[in-house]
Amino acid sequence: MSVGERRLSKNATELSRSAGKTLADWIASSRYPIHSRLPPERELASMLGLSRGKLREALRQLESEGVIWRHVGIGTYVGSRPASIHSSQEALSTSTTLAEILEARLSVEPIVARFAAVRAQPGEVVMIGRYFASGAASDSWADWENWASSSIALLPRPRETES
Repeated sequence: MSVGERRLSKNATELSRSAGKTLADWIASSRYPIHSRLPPERELASMLGLSRGKLREALRQLESEGVIWRHVGIGTYVGSRPASIHSSQEALSTSTTLAEILEARLSVEPIVARFAAVRAQPGEVVMIGRYFASGAASDSWADWENWASSSIALLPRPRETES
């Protein structure tokens, strides 16, 4: 590599570092607050006076530092990648315990049950009573599981809400 080529390479690297610093400054100044979506690459490149290739280098660096996260088809966002992106049951099981899941359910499900009870129509209450009686009449876990799986399939679809 000639001296001129090295100088160009160094200038290009400095350019992407400078762009990364500018983007980081914009983020720190709340121009792009946490969890906000950055403009598309083409627009950012134009704003920074860079080629898209140099912009991608800057974005790659910011992503490796945890300042942003990117996903093809979704966009580039400020902050670290949320757990819900590409999460699975296995990933969840390593980040939480059964006690935490039950605690979360206990804080949400009674409220949901209350809303369902308050908003239920008389025919729905009768149907729930029948399902409960059928389940309570099960003589074994196998009977109960058979009842539960067939009952769920028979549940009516939720009513449409008016907008």
